[in-house]
Amino acid sequence: MEHFYIQLIKETPCENKEQLRAIEGEYIRKYGTLNSQIAGRTREEWHKEHKERKSEQNKINYQNNKPKVLERQKEYRENNPEEYKKQKKNIMKNERKKYLLKTKKELNVKSAEKNFQETI
Repeated sequence: MEHFYIQLIKETPCENKEQLRAIEGEYIRKYGTLNSQIAGRTREEWHKEHKERKSEQNKINYQNNKPKVLERQKEYRENNPEEYKKQKKNIMKNERKKYLLKTKKELNVKSAEKNFQETI
């Protein structure tokens, strides 16, 4: 720890700790630091900032532990058939919504292109 130091960048009046942490977090983002925790950042903000990295890590973990994961999923389905059916139904409902939204967007784009071509 003897190779590190704290440097005062700017004296800033604050009314409470949350304001102080928010200002500190801004400086950490702006100038960088060895500090891995950014003051004032919420858990949700951290997840948004690390979404891609976490997704990639989850894929790697799945590939490295595929047999165990599949076995746990199978056990869950066998031990919780009703809950599994509900989850499956919700997934199917969400997939259907995504498909309909995508189809609607595609139709809107095609319609807009057609209208544009007619105006030319």
